[in-house]
Amino acid sequence: MENFINYCNSEMVMKTKTFAFAISILATVLFMSLASAAITVNASLTQLTQDGTNFTFQVTSNETESLTITTASIIDGQTITFNDQAASVTNGTAQDITITYNTNDFEFVLGQTYSTTLTIEGNTSDNVTKTVTFEETNFCEDVANEGRLDVVIEDFKVITGYGDDDDYWYLRDEVEVEFTVENEGSWDIQNVELEWELYTEEGLSIMDDSEADFDLDENDDKTITVTFKLDENIDDFDGADAVFYVRVTGEIDDRNSAHDGDNTCAYDKSSNIEVRTDEHFVIVDDLKINGMPFEDEFYEEVVACGSELTFTGRVWNIGDRDEDDVYVEVYSSLLEAYKKIEFTTVDYFDYEEFTYTLTIPQELDEKSYRLQFEVFDEDNDVFENDEDDKSISYVNFKVAGDCKFIAPTIAATLVEEVVKAGETMTVKATVTNAGDDAAVYTLTSDGFEAWASLMSVKPEVVSVPAGETKEVEFTFNLNDEAEGSREFNIYTNYDGKVVATQPVVVEVAAGTFNVKDLASKENLQIAGIVLLNLILLIAIILVARKILRKK
Repeated sequence: MENFINYCNSEMVMKTKTFAFAISILATVLFMSLASAAITVNASLTQLTQDGTNFTFQVTSNETESLTITTASIIDGQTITFNDQAASVTNGTAQDITITYNTNDFEFVLGQTYSTTLTIEGNTSDNVTKTVTFEETNFCEDVANEGRLDVVIEDFKVITGYGDDDDYWYLRDEVEVEFTVENEGSWDIQNVELEWELYTEEGLSIMDDSEADFDLDENDDKTITVTFKLDENIDDFDGADAVFYVRVTGEIDDRNSAHDGDNTCAYDKSSNIEVRTDEHFVIVDDLKINGMPFEDEFYEEVVACGSELTFTGRVWNIGDRDEDDVYVEVYSSLLEAYKKIEFTTVDYFDYEEFTYTLTIPQELDEKSYRLQFEVFDEDNDVFENDEDDKSISYVNFKVAGDCKFIAPTIAATLVEEVVKAGETMTVKATVTNAGDDAAVYTLTSDGFEAWASLMSVKPEVVSVPAGETKEVEFTFNLNDEAEGSREFNIYTNYDGKVVATQPVVVEVAAGTFNVKDLASKENLQIAGIVLLNLILLIAIILVARKILRKK
């Protein structure tokens, strides 16, 4: 019985192993049937040359199969076509594939990228796609640099606007670029010309310009500065950075050179510069006064009092979203100017125009004044960018000519009813500001020095609002001999100049007699003379009496 049980167990183990082996074989076959063939490109596709005619790469498959290779045409005004290829590959063996193309009639534009898609399709494999790109256009195009010119973009500087040099720009910024041009060769170069172009990173041309030509002897260099404003094709910068290109061309001028008379060229390119358009930011730009533009926030023409200035400008939305309920506040306290200019909507990358007329007050000091333009959003907040720069613009101009100054009026009264020699005297001066603006006056006095001394002026300086009056007290110490009719002057000074004078006449009474007066040197002399005369008189009387007795 025991042997029978062991036999049965042995049979079950064998059947289980056999079943497991069969299952594994079935799974392997099933996996192999589900796995698809794979195509691999064994070498990366390098950039194609613009003047080339073909490119070659290797393809490998894990199956023996037929391949169809197609490359989409590039169409941009002209067309670059690529030949289709058919090939057979053996499992695991690399196959060379050559694709031909023709660029003879195609114009490659500076800043533009030209790419296409290459597709490899096998009869048992999934399709494989690769991107094929042409090399970037050389700004010198087909001109070699036998004269060894060199040009370098040295520096970007934002001179007006909200950007930060070569870190980032805002639309409507004015940018200054500095270049160094050098002749590193052994021959003179004449008629050197610098040309620059600004593109988006996607290859859209924004603007370009050139500088007048000049000559460069061997080992000479020259620094050139150009300025441009980011005000053309601004919507092309929507989500795109800027790229700046520059080149210098010239003619080799050396009859000992094999290249005498040939053109030579060098170029440089900036890295991508961020152009910020994804912020809520509205600014005032294109300001003019009486139709005249100005620079650096300063209008150079002198403005006369009483004249009119007409300001025109544009409210620019340099963000990528429409802005509603925008308004501009024009303000200057010194010029008594205020106006609120409202706009229902300012579309993105667009502007609204405005006009503001200011009459210069007739009564102004001849100096420089500032008018301020602030742009507010729908929440009544001044627009700010991500750098916390506020949308505030200024116009500075000088006012001179035909300006009328309204002088203050001044009056003076005595505080004491009777003024006596040897005592103090207080004079109260009242200053009235007859102008339309507050003014600060300084009060002074003279003409009293022979008969009095000035003890104090309280206060010496007064700030008087328009149409109001302030008091100033002058305290004098009168000399003992000040008796009689006396006169002196009180002056009102403004901005370092005397603008009002008030003469003051006082009657000084005789001083009160006192012991101290007797003790003075002069009084002692008089007393001595009186005493001497008194003694002589007594002596004469005594002598006369003696004479009369004898008789």
